[in-house]
Amino acid sequence: MFSLAFIRDNFTFILSALPVTLVITLLSLLFSTLLGAALAWVIIRQVPGVQWGAKVFLSFSRSVPVLVMLYFFFYVWPWIAAGLFGGPQDNMYHYKLSPLAAAVTALSLIFSAYFAETFRAGWNAVDKGQREAAWSIGLSG
Repeated sequence: MFSLAFIRDNFTFILSALPVTLVITLLSLLFSTLLGAALAWVIIRQVPGVQWGAKVFLSFSRSVPVLVMLYFFFYVWPWIAAGLFGGPQDNMYHYKLSPLAAAVTALSLIFSAYFAETFRAGWNAVDKGQREAAWSIGLSG
């Protein structure tokens, strides 16, 4: 049950998490926007070979729940990295991501797929004639 008294009593504790939340939000927004723009460019320009990989990545990232991706980067990634980059499995903690890095990585990868679809849809919404008119007056595209 919702209780305003609980929030009032724990307000300073709740507020103490605000800086970390803002850092995760801003970093995830930055990285997901950049990666999303790059993925959208690959799909719009129909770069052979890379376009297929981008579409697979988009489909995969949009279908995986956020919590599963967070668990993957925090718990599973050290095992995979230790196996790929050498070293015994006992040394997997050498590759362990900090909670902040795991959260930023997972959220950036997931939301870059949504940004890519948004950028692609925005580009496709502009009529071909309007793009040609923009190019004719010197705008790049």
